[in-house]
Amino acid sequence: MLSEIKIHLVAVLRTNKSYLKIVKPLKKPIPCYVLVMLIALLFSSCYSTKRYQYFQDITDSTYGSIPIKNYDFSLKFMPLDEININVISAIPALAAPFNITNTIAVSGFSGNSGSVSGTQPPTASITNPISTSSFRVNAEGNIDYPFIGVLAVQGKTVKQLKDTLTDILRKRFVKDATVEVRLSNPMVTVMGEVSKAGRVSLPNEKTSIIDAILASGDFTRFSNRSDVIVFRETDGKKVPHHVDLRKSDVFESEYYYLRQNDIVFVKPNKDKEFLNDPYSGSIANYIYMLAGIIGAYYIFKR
Repeated sequence: MLSEIKIHLVAVLRTNKSYLKIVKPLKKPIPCYVLVMLIALLFSSCYSTKRYQYFQDITDSTYGSIPIKNYDFSLKFMPLDEININVISAIPALAAPFNITNTIAVSGFSGNSGSVSGTQPPTASITNPISTSSFRVNAEGNIDYPFIGVLAVQGKTVKQLKDTLTDILRKRFVKDATVEVRLSNPMVTVMGEVSKAGRVSLPNEKTSIIDAILASGDFTRFSNRSDVIVFRETDGKKVPHHVDLRKSDVFESEYYYLRQNDIVFVKPNKDKEFLNDPYSGSIANYIYMLAGIIGAYYIFKR
């Protein structure tokens, strides 16, 4: 409760900077009437909760009519991504060479054999015909797939890679091949003014910036909802993009849905800046303590 009062006082002082002009030049003790005035201001000021609301421009008349642009939100493969590929066939022995147990990286793919020679398939146990092969996308944006060779995957979606592999496998190796492709554990980083900063998994391709923030414990009271920054990798560079979560047009932004390796940075608001300022922060502390002393004095005086 006391911390709530202190934070409230900081906000009041920030929004009423004229008081700082009065207090700053005083070299004598602050008169009692000034303290009483500040205490009254503390408990009587209306501290709006609107600043903590999402989508502040939505009214009753706009419900159900918010436009959503049809951006391509599909996750696209990037260098260093881990891709899981599973090949299924009615004859497990035919699919087994393409489903290697993930133990040792061999010639660009994972296998349970220390070497691969010629065109002989790597050894694989068919007791688990749906084991999954894991492939790391190299710096050039390629993977080395057994018996097929180098495949360029950077910029491709899961569906595109699935269709490519299915077409090649059915034509050359396994006529009834069914291919499953999955991006292994895509994640984003959420940092700044959230309750629990850290790495957040993307459970599906339509994971929004709001989903990630809520997974991080939501905003703190010091968060700047009007300027959340999404850093997205483009052509080898992290490019910042600004998102205003107070407005409903965020649904029209191509950065509403996140991609793997995005960084979401929630900036602090002016209350946090005010509180961290040595001068203004010390004023708030002194007034807070003096208010407590005066309150205790009048209580015991009775």
